[in-house]
Amino acid sequence: DMSYINIKSATISSSYEYNYQICDDNSNTSCKTYYSAESVSNPATQMLLTIDYDINISETALINNSLNAKIKDKFIFDNFIKVKYKINGQYYTKGIISRINSKVKNKIFMDIPNNIASSEKMDLLINTRYNHYYIPINK
Repeated sequence: DMSYINIKSATISSSYEYNYQICDDNSNTSCKTYYSAESVSNPATQMLLTIDYDINISETALINNSLNAKIKDKFIFDNFIKVKYKINGQYYTKGIISRINSKVKNKIFMDIPNNIASSEKMDLLINTRYNHYYIPINK
């Protein structure tokens, strides 16, 4: 049982539209589909970074002792993943506070300031105990 995180995609947009179902009974025969969107808190100054991922934390990992599954994902993104970006030839790194939407599985959202969203280059920086990984962000 090994721990891993697989970043499938990381994209920047003004919002993320999704749909979800709510069923009236336990048999899932009477369901309605609803549409909604995840957006930034301040559209004038921010863009939305949406990360599509799979994650598995080993049963023996110490983090399992204190966090439930949903909080665990947020904890890992908030503490081990940063955004590295380039503006005017200079590189910067910024930690970002993530949020999870319970209606959207395996996606995590982060509000990114416009100057970072429009930077020359942007990567996710994943820091593990022994390695650093860079994953390009599609803009």
